Amino acid sequence: MTLKKGKHEIRYIVFIITVVVTISANLAIFQYNLSLQDRDAEIINIAGRQRMLSQNISKQILLISYANSDSISQLKLLGTITKEFTAAHKMLTSIQLPAPYDASFDKLYQSIAPHFNSIVNTSSKTLQHGGTKFKKNLPSEIVKVDQKFLATMEIILREYQHKAENTLKRTKRIVLILSLISILILLVESIFIVLPFVKTLNYQNAKLMSTNHRLSDFAHIASHNLRSPVMNLNSLIHFIDRTDDKAEKEALKTKVKTTLANLNNTMNALLNALSIQSNESSTIEELYFEDILTFTKETLSAQILKSDAIITMNFAEAPILKYDRLYLESIFQNLLSNALKYRSSDRIPEVHFLTKMKNKKIHLYVSDNGLGINMKRNESKLFGLNKVFHKHPEAKGVGLFMTRAQIESMGGIITAESTVDKGTTFKIIF
Repeated sequence: MTLKKGKHEIRYIVFIITVVVTISANLAIFQYNLSLQDRDAEIINIAGRQRMLSQNISKQILLISYANSDSISQLKLLGTITKEFTAAHKMLTSIQLPAPYDASFDKLYQSIAPHFNSIVNTSSKTLQHGGTKFKKNLPSEIVKVDQKFLATMEIILREYQHKAENTLKRTKRIVLILSLISILILLVESIFIVLPFVKTLNYQNAKLMSTNHRLSDFAHIASHNLRSPVMNLNSLIHFIDRTDDKAEKEALKTKVKTTLANLNNTMNALLNALSIQSNESSTIEELYFEDILTFTKETLSAQILKSDAIITMNFAEAPILKYDRLYLESIFQNLLSNALKYRSSDRIPEVHFLTKMKNKKIHLYVSDNGLGINMKRNESKLFGLNKVFHKHPEAKGVGLFMTRAQIESMGGIITAESTVDKGTTFKIIF
């Protein structure tokens, strides 16, 4: 589930490079199309200026001819306008256009060339001869030529405007296509790079939560598993102090030794479990139900002895379970401890352990003849934390809550059926 560090870093670098390249390519293409629009805007500006200069030349020639004057200022202004007019024409015709625009505009420039030359020639004659020697037919000629020039320039101007509009539309399409391609690339990159990274983070977070849960669970198990042997020892020592019978004392001492050995085993199991928690794993092994029950009976021997409880078992149908030893011992201990703790004072407590195989799953039944529980009132909170259903000095409301948490953490289910003053049966599906 986790990604190797080197592999993850390479994917992350590839993602960053892809983002940078995609953004750079988009900016480059967008900048190129903007430069085309700038060029079109410049051409339109020059073409419009040429139309204005052509009209100014015609007006200036007409003023000079009608005034029949050699005004130096008017002639100087005409010369300046003519130079600007010629420069604008050279600039306009020198701009390189991509195909197919170059061919169409070349034809327009060829058609306008005679009119341009005629305007320039007329202006030159006017500057050369002055108003006093002005030919009578020049004013009418300049008006006609100017009209033809303006009409052709209008066509050129509209063509350029149409071309600029097409360029703008093409730019918009390109930007849209590039945006879609970029989004698609980033989505693909996200699927193969970002998504695994997010999954890794989620996995690490879930693993951390699971570890915290297991450590908390471990603390509860340690508390319960150590408390019962210690209580058992206290009870056995109390029995030893009360009896004067040597044989009974020896039997009780044997039980004390067995309990101490079990306590030592429990301590070792807890230390081993703590090591397992640190390694973020659990030990699953083949366990015999009978062995686990024997260990549990030895751990609770004082309580069994005090209550004269009868413990029976039938594990013939499913004798073995692959499970976490610490969890299974804790489950058995909690269920048997509860059965002894909440026994009826009217009868000897009986607890029966039974396994069955159903739908390829092992079912464990733990039945007692104790006080029972009012299921109509308490079924929904039976396995709740700090929930107690009988008055008892040792009732903490933690055992069943922890038992369910352990079973469910291993993928199992626990349910219960109970009748008041008749007893309770817990069913566990592993």
